[in-house]
Amino acid sequence: MKKRGNLLVVDDEDALLELRLLQLKNFAEQIYTARNSKDVLSLINDTPDLVLSYALIDFNLKESAMDGVELSEFLLEKYPNLKIVMMSGRPDLAEKKLNKFGLQITVLPKASSKKQDIINALAAD
Repeated sequence: MKKRGNLLVVDDEDALLELRLLQLKNFAEQIYTARNSKDVLSLINDTPDLVLSYALIDFNLKESAMDGVELSEFLLEKYPNLKIVMMSGRPDLAEKKLNKFGLQITVLPKASSKKQDIINALAAD
């Protein structure tokens, strides 16, 4: 598999964050991780030349100033060409909020998404 750009993975569950790292290790040049919006803001502030191509974001970030939709909106302002895929235990709720914000982002079921489903969604045009 050809590695593509940099990937940001945001999930507040350590086990799922580790799983996504294993699933996507051959997808991106570099994978950055964060547990919440504060970690993402720190990463961006600490790495001013950071260029992100892809992001995999958990919809329901606990103990975070922003949920996954709000974080996606923020990231798209900074990186307008960023390809975002959202993971959610309740894809219907995530899609409803994304529509409210006017964001066109693919939503996958958090628990049941397989490696290839995630890669296909990230790589889709």
